[in-house]
Amino acid sequence: MSSPAVNEKYVQDTGESMQQKQHEPMETNEENLKFKETPSKTMMSFTAESPRDLSLPRAPPTGSWISGVFHLITVMIGGGVLSLPSSMALLGWGLGPVLLVVFGAATIWSAYMLADIFETPDGSKHYTYKGAVATILGGFHPHILATIQYLNMFLAAVGYTLAGMTSIEFIAKAACGYQNVKGTCPMTYNAEAILVFSAVQLVLNMCPNLDSVWWVSMLGAGMSYLYSSLAVILSAKSLADFGPADTTPIGVPADTTWLRTIGMFGALGNFAFAWSSGLMIPSIQATLKEPPKAVVSMRKTIIVSYASTGMYYCLIAFLGYAALGSSVPGDVLTGFSVSKAVEVLANAAVLGHMLAAVQVYMHPIYEAVDLCLDEYAPRLAGKTWIAYLVRFIYRSLWTCLITGVGYGLPHFSLISGLNGAVTYWPLQIYYPFAMFLKVYPETPKNVRLLMHVVSAFLLVVAIVATMGSIYSFTTINGNN
Repeated sequence: MSSPAVNEKYVQDTGESMQQKQHEPMETNEENLKFKETPSKTMMSFTAESPRDLSLPRAPPTGSWISGVFHLITVMIGGGVLSLPSSMALLGWGLGPVLLVVFGAATIWSAYMLADIFETPDGSKHYTYKGAVATILGGFHPHILATIQYLNMFLAAVGYTLAGMTSIEFIAKAACGYQNVKGTCPMTYNAEAILVFSAVQLVLNMCPNLDSVWWVSMLGAGMSYLYSSLAVILSAKSLADFGPADTTPIGVPADTTWLRTIGMFGALGNFAFAWSSGLMIPSIQATLKEPPKAVVSMRKTIIVSYASTGMYYCLIAFLGYAALGSSVPGDVLTGFSVSKAVEVLANAAVLGHMLAAVQVYMHPIYEAVDLCLDEYAPRLAGKTWIAYLVRFIYRSLWTCLITGVGYGLPHFSLISGLNGAVTYWPLQIYYPFAMFLKVYPETPKNVRLLMHVVSAFLLVVAIVATMGSIYSFTTINGNN
């Protein structure tokens, strides 16, 4: 699905009509942001009237739509993709495939809307998600958005740190077994493994911005496709060798109706997290150089990223469930009897991707801090040795916080499910829809109605998914 065709001329306009238009001089008042009506009835003009524009990029963009694909895939395909078969088992063949596709279609639609509002019809650009919300919606929305945004990034970083820690432990145990190490084996305990993972993050933290870590995203995208491909291959091989396992159209049976229902609700959170990526779209679009227009490049990025990722999601979810049935584990790769070398390869791929994913999620926060330092404490910003020291200190403290919180939490799939359930609807659906309708108020009524229906449906899904995720999180964490 895509944005309404009636608005295409505004987002694809090369600027010829805009160059002829005389912009009104900005008015000054005590407000930072103000909306102005333009002569056109089909669009709004959004101008930041403060000398400080929170959405300004820190460096000229140099990326292409291909580098954007690497960034977006790194964000989308996380370790949570390996839990899709277990979510399918909880939902069954009846609801599982339908809801997976519904989440995907709604996500792609909202992603196109976010790309369309990156540059509004009056020529204003929004280089961050928060900057877009502040300028277009204003009021209390930026504060609500910031809370949800940082919660999403924090939980994602914690979850990916947990997944990386688990992979390091597995690789270390395999290495010790191969070398017949006697006694204590290093990096096979949570504390050691998570410290090693975080130490690598401390080094990567010194990259100044998201555009400078494109090579990390390339590595992460490659690694994500590697372990996803392994999951598909192993599932297909199991089906060929042993045939399909026992599956049901209505999900895994449980001792009580409540447990079965709450399990299905929790599975929705994993589906939501798998498709969560809207938060990063403006930041990724800000790395794309022009010409062509950033929206043109971003649309290529979106269609390639979501099409390839969606294909892998379906293959992993459907084949994994068919191969292992109702007893499929939370990490589908652990459900097959394969050689140790294949298991090590899969965990090495997960580790490489987790290292990259944490960086992609953390750099928007780092860049926001750098912007604040640049305005309020310019002596601590820039390229001086003091600036590098300050950058190292605050980024290291943030990494230590993530490490400490992650060390005391349960498995990654529980964190990802809770994250997806809580943050998917506001970040991926509500704000993209609301901003698009604000920028393009003459969107056809039937399209507006469809947007409201989709938003209401996914809000209900998000509420029940949050209930299921919180129950699973508190129950398992309490037992630990």
